[in-house]
Amino acid sequence: RAQPAASKSAKDLMDAAVEHLNVVRGVFASSDEAARALLLLGEIYREQQRYDDADRCYQDVLGVRGWSNLWPAALTGRGLCAEARREWIKAAAFYERIYVMYAGHRAATAKAYLRRAECLHRAYEDAKAIEVLQAMLDHQDLESFPEYAQARRLLAQLGGSRP
Repeated sequence: RAQPAASKSAKDLMDAAVEHLNVVRGVFASSDEAARALLLLGEIYREQQRYDDADRCYQDVLGVRGWSNLWPAALTGRGLCAEARREWIKAAAFYERIYVMYAGHRAATAKAYLRRAECLHRAYEDAKAIEVLQAMLDHQDLESFPEYAQARRLLAQLGGSRP
């Protein structure tokens, strides 16, 4: 079956991007550029539904102490891969690590709280999801992030209340 020209062209561009990112990763093996290349590769692989390859990219970022500033992004990527596989509890654990260990990354923290609660809800763990949402809403410093309002709505939907 023939592919439309546009989708073949997009695939060719994506393949070229992967090739270039792999070169960056290899040539600058321990640099921040290599870490960013791995994160981008992970995104591309996720979009291509190559979740094992994406997860390996994120694991590689987590394996280098000097890249700890990018660990929240790598953990988010691992969580998204787990979600794509419908591994809700595993995904929830990755998101929990973000807000427990990297609370200084406020935007990542807000996203992680909400994503963890959503995963727990999908895993039929509503009581735990409610606890996570209540804990998130206790952090007034997260109120400026859109996830805060989404957390309020999800908490109401799940029948939870603020203590």
